[in-house]
Amino acid sequence: KHKLEQDGCLPDTIMIGASAWARDAGSVQEKADQLVVDLTKAGLLCKKLLQTQEGCFEAAAVGYAYNAMLSKGPDDMHTPTGLIGSGGGSVQFMNQMQYPVNLDCGNRMCL
Repeated sequence: KHKLEQDGCLPDTIMIGASAWARDAGSVQEKADQLVVDLTKAGLLCKKLLQTQEGCFEAAAVGYAYNAMLSKGPDDMHTPTGLIGSGGGSVQFMNQMQYPVNLDCGNRMCL
């Protein structure tokens, strides 16, 4: 946040992901849905994302953070060559930040 403030690049929107647990919370689905309701009542915009959407948002966030960390100005762009995201219910991989692979097998399934 400090570097973004220094560079004058504060985002208009901040996404907080709830990912696979919100899509399929099993025995606590009612609690997961209630959390979304409570956050919405508090003024937040909440959306449950499909796995492909989640992977794209993660890739955009990683690209933004990577460039913000390494860039010395608007003419100095840096893009990571890949991304791996792993959670309890899914895994996302993006090659060259163009070709997404989304798998329905997360850390929870390996236990």
